[in-house]
Amino acid sequence: MMKANKRIKTLLLMGAVVLLVQCCKPDDEPTPPCDDPTNPECPNYDPCFGEVEHNAKFVIERKSWVFAPDSLAYSQSDGIYHFGILRFTALDSNASSYTWYLGAEVIHDQQFSRSFQPTDLPANTVVDVSLVTTFNPDTVCFPNSTGRDSVHTTFTVVEVCDLKMDNTFRGVFAHQPEDTTDVTISFFDSTLNACDGNIRTYNLGGAGLVNQPDGYVLTDTSIVWYEGSGSAMPNGSLIVDPATDSMHMSIDYYSTHLYFDGKIVP
Repeated sequence: MMKANKRIKTLLLMGAVVLLVQCCKPDDEPTPPCDDPTNPECPNYDPCFGEVEHNAKFVIERKSWVFAPDSLAYSQSDGIYHFGILRFTALDSNASSYTWYLGAEVIHDQQFSRSFQPTDLPANTVVDVSLVTTFNPDTVCFPNSTGRDSVHTTFTVVEVCDLKMDNTFRGVFAHQPEDTTDVTISFFDSTLNACDGNIRTYNLGGAGLVNQPDGYVLTDTSIVWYEGSGSAMPNGSLIVDPATDSMHMSIDYYSTHLYFDGKIVP
């Protein structure tokens, strides 16, 4: 009987201790506030988060060969374009109005194209282009907005032989790091004594390469070969940094992957 009473007292004491611990346990930590600027219920809610002010920024792109893949159908450059079709696109698709000034021409479309050919203007012509857009100003998010913006720039139309890509580049191939090589890219046909748009490469290995315009996409500072199998016709790209005149090439050519780093030979 005494053992039973002792056991009961022990159990009661243990229960009291548990109860005391529970009573003394601090309240659960409060749930932290949400952190989402797009949620009106969060303390950091910002009704202007992600909003972009209307503007008159635009891009100029040159149309590639008609059979180029969609991803390469148009290409931007650094303000220098060889003769061909250029497309002008306002980046703000929700403006109320668009007014372009291209030379003496005035256009009111968000996007349009124009052909620039040597029969229309001489090489190295600098062309002025401006865009003025109007829109409903968002004075809540952009209190200084006037409902109007304008951007002006110039670009130069050149012969293909005047592109930065038409050069000799001195550097090394990754598989021959000890040997300096001059790689030449040329669009000049010495037989015709004229620029014909075909790429001629020298010192790439294999036979002297002549690419027709339907096998590559060309800008002032890049060539992307897209049709080649990597054998007699290359596949890959050549990029020039206009700030440093450095060049990096990565192509498959004659079943070999070629990496080349160099700089324009002065």
